Amino acid sequence: MNINIAGNLKRLRKQREITQEDLADFIGVSFQAVSKWERGDTYPDITIVPAIANFFDVTVDELIGMNEIKNAVKIEEIMQEAESMYRGGGKGNEAIELIREALKTYPNDYGLLAKLADFLSWNYYLRDEETYKKNNAEAVKICERILKFCTDTEIRKGVQLTLCLNLYRSGEREKAVEHAKKLPHIHETRERWLPEFLRGREQLEETQKAIGDYVYGLYQQIWLNILNPGGEYGGGTHYTTEEKIKICQKMIDINKIIFESGEESMAFMDIEYYFFIEHCNLKLGNTDEAIAALEKVAEQAIAQSKLPEMGGIFEYKSLLANTRTRTMHSKVSGSNPEGKNMAYIIKRVLESKKDTRYSAIKDDKRFQKILDRLGEYAD
Repeated sequence: MNINIAGNLKRLRKQREITQEDLADFIGVSFQAVSKWERGDTYPDITIVPAIANFFDVTVDELIGMNEIKNAVKIEEIMQEAESMYRGGGKGNEAIELIREALKTYPNDYGLLAKLADFLSWNYYLRDEETYKKNNAEAVKICERILKFCTDTEIRKGVQLTLCLNLYRSGEREKAVEHAKKLPHIHETRERWLPEFLRGREQLEETQKAIGDYVYGLYQQIWLNILNPGGEYGGGTHYTTEEKIKICQKMIDINKIIFESGEESMAFMDIEYYFFIEHCNLKLGNTDEAIAALEKVAEQAIAQSKLPEMGGIFEYKSLLANTRTRTMHSKVSGSNPEGKNMAYIIKRVLESKKDTRYSAIKDDKRFQKILDRLGEYAD
């Protein structure tokens, strides 16, 4: 953290109602030096700091903003602990409570408020309708408060998206659209421009990370706005069932180009696409094609289950996306609180008695063989 002599010096001087020249005369330096201190261009010599503090009748700690630094360090520690609990430890409720407790001490810290809004938006542990609506409403209020008072550009950018999502989920679609139109255009993003200004290894790493982000963004566009199996986001009616199968296959082909076989993102997205192909074929009465797609689901689930756990971090090896990123389906994550691998999760889905989509193929020997295969790697 940077010391805050600049802001504190300017504040104290104005409270005393003296000019930079006056302060310079009192402590024996040029007014240009005081001007540079207040702009943050330079810091006072350490031998002068006690004299400045004595002049304003404050402690050295207060002058350099030591309390602010200590608070910022403590807040950062809380944020990291909460993030670890929520994303990596499967403790969404505990993470939310940790942030709430911290806000009692730091009620106007916009970083903590933004984190609370984020956690409320994505807390997978609270699925009942009443809590869902309550969380959405609270997240909206928090985001509106931040956007009204916070001047930190980075915090504001993240909060704008959180606000859009929660407005939509609260049934305020027109407001969600209004705020979504204010979000940065894809051609104005960090991913588009930062790599262009870098050089060497740093440029390569940022470029490869951006490529991975673009592929995931494409997956979201296809899944939510074209396939839309869950029906939450209004799409899903623009293409025929046969066309949707072709679209899924195209996306699988794209993943093969970008990622190496078995890589985490490829496995995660391909599982979704093959599942959708299987559902479509069952709808069309194509039993053989449906089972073939389920075999691919099992293949990708097993490949992902074989990945080593590295604290929730996965390292890509492909030419176009050779970078490190947080795994989307780590064994212990916000979306997987039981700590089970993908083979276990898929096997449980297929065995579910509540899901009637597999009724037409559950007695097929090939279906049972898929379950047995998943069982070998389920953990």
